[in-house]
Amino acid sequence: MDEPDKPKDKVPIPGTDGWLRVTTTHGHVFYAQKKTKRSEWTMPEEIRPAVLAWEASLEPAPKKMRTEAPEDEATTPEPLPVEADEFAHLSFEEGKVLFMDMLTSLNGTPREVNPIAPWDRELPKFVHERAYRALPTLEDRQDVFNEWCKYRLREKRAKKPSASQDAFRALLRAQVASTRTTFAAFRDAFQRDPAYEAMVRDHAESGAASLFEAWLSELKQRKLQQAEAAEQDFLALLTEKISSKDEWAVAKKTPGLATDPRYDAVGSATRRSELYQAWCRRPSQRLSKEERQAQALEHREAQVRREHAKHARHAHSARSDALEEQYETDLRQRLVDTVRDPWMAWEDAKHLVDGRRALFDEHMEHLRGKRRDLLAKLFAKHAQDALQTGGDIILPLVRADPAYIESALPRFVGDTHQGQQHTTLEAEFDAWDQWRHAQARREFQDMLRENAFVDFWGRLQKRDKGEADTVEADDEDDEGTMVSLLDMASQLDIQAMESVLKMDKRYKVFAHVPEQRTAWVRAYLQSLSVPKRAVRLRNE
Repeated sequence: MDEPDKPKDKVPIPGTDGWLRVTTTHGHVFYAQKKTKRSEWTMPEEIRPAVLAWEASLEPAPKKMRTEAPEDEATTPEPLPVEADEFAHLSFEEGKVLFMDMLTSLNGTPREVNPIAPWDRELPKFVHERAYRALPTLEDRQDVFNEWCKYRLREKRAKKPSASQDAFRALLRAQVASTRTTFAAFRDAFQRDPAYEAMVRDHAESGAASLFEAWLSELKQRKLQQAEAAEQDFLALLTEKISSKDEWAVAKKTPGLATDPRYDAVGSATRRSELYQAWCRRPSQRLSKEERQAQALEHREAQVRREHAKHARHAHSARSDALEEQYETDLRQRLVDTVRDPWMAWEDAKHLVDGRRALFDEHMEHLRGKRRDLLAKLFAKHAQDALQTGGDIILPLVRADPAYIESALPRFVGDTHQGQQHTTLEAEFDAWDQWRHAQARREFQDMLRENAFVDFWGRLQKRDKGEADTVEADDEDDEGTMVSLLDMASQLDIQAMESVLKMDKRYKVFAHVPEQRTAWVRAYLQSLSVPKRAVRLRNE
C-alpha cells in the first residue's frame, strides 16, 4: 500500500507575505501561506514575479568567457525567464481536447487518474503537466475533469460485459455436459456462482438464458458429429478385425476387437449390434490383409483431413468475427459523426447502420444521457443542495440560465416548440428530483452506519440492564470503582445522538423535515443488534 503524500520541505519565498514553497514526500510542489492557511497547487498570480526572481537567483552564474568583451561593445542582458502563457491563443474546445488527452495519457502509469475519486485528491497527479494550463480557469478544468471521468467510467464499464460473457461460457463448457439439462436446473445449481452473477448483472437473466440455449445447440451438434464419427470408426474397425460374417455374439469376441478404443466409442451395445448387421449387409466385405491396411491408412488420412478442415473453419470464424467487430465500430463512428438529434426517428437513420436497430438505440441512449447529465448539472446548480427547493423555483432559474439558453437543451425538452415533443423540462426535473431524494436518503443511512458514536452507544442501550456489562476502572487511589456502561448509555437520548450528527452535511440536508429525520435515527437505533461481549477499560 502506498505511503500517504505528506509535506517534506518548506522553503520561505523571499519578497512575499509569508508564502512557502512546500515539496511533498512524493515530489509534488505546492504553495502555502501560513497566516491565512491558504494553499495552492498552482503558483498564485500575486507571488509569481517574486517566485520567478527567487528561482532565477538560485541558478548558478555562467562561467566567464576566456576573452573579455570589448568595453565599447554594449551588451544587452537577457531578461529573466518568464512563464509565457503558450495556450493563450487556443479556443476553449482546443484547450479541452489537450486537457483530456493529458488525463488519458496517464492511463497505465503510476499516476493514472481514478475516475471515481474527487478532484482534490487526483489533482497532484497532473497539476504539473504542461497541458494543465490549456484551460484558463479552475472551474473549466474541474468541469472538463468531471466530463473525462464520466467517459472513463463508461469505457471501463463497456469492457465488462465481454468478460462476463466469456466467464459464463467457460462455466457452461465446464458444467453443462448433457443436452437434457434445463436452464431452470442450471440456474438453481449455479445462481451463486460469480460467473453467473456477473452475467445476470450485465445482461439480465434473459441474456444468460440465450447463451445457455446457444450452448445446448452447440453441444447437441458436437455430440451428433462425435457419434457419426464414432460409428464410422467402428465400421472401419470391423473391416480391419473381422473376416467372417458370424453372429454378433460370436464376432464381438474376436481378439483385439473389444480392447480397441473405437469399440467403446459407440456407447450402446444395441447400436454396436445394429452397426454390425449393417456392415454384414455390405458387399465384398472379405478383404485381404493388404487391403485392410490400405483402408486403415485411408481412414487415418481422412481423420487428418477432418482435423485440418476443423482448424481452417475456426480460423475463418475468427477472421469473420474480427471483420464484424470492425464493421460495427465503423457504424458506431458513422452514427457519432452524423446523428446529433437524440429524438431522431429510426426510419430516418436505419440506412446509416445497415438496419442494425441495437446500434441505433445504443447511440440514442448515449445522446439522451448526455443531455440529461447537462440538465442534472443545471438543476443541482440552482437547487444549491436544498432538497426542499422545488421545480417552481428551480425551473424558471434554469430557463433563464445562459448555459441552458445557448445549449441544445431547449430543443431536447421541447421548449422551442419545433417538431414533435418527446419530453418536457418539468418531466425531466421530476425524474431528477426523485433521484436526488433517494440518493440523499441512502447517504443519510450511510452516515448512520459510519458514525462510531451512534453505533457503540446505540447498541449498548439495547443491552438488558440485568446483564453484567461493566468496565473495571483500576485506579491506584480508588481501586474497585465500577463504572457501568449501561448507566452511561441510559443517560443518552435521541437528542444526544443527533447533536453528534448535526454537523454532517448528509444530516443537515433534511433540516426541512426534522421530525422525519428524527424518526429515521430512532428506527436505525432500533435496528441495531446488542453487543456480543463486554469491553473492559483500564484507567492508567
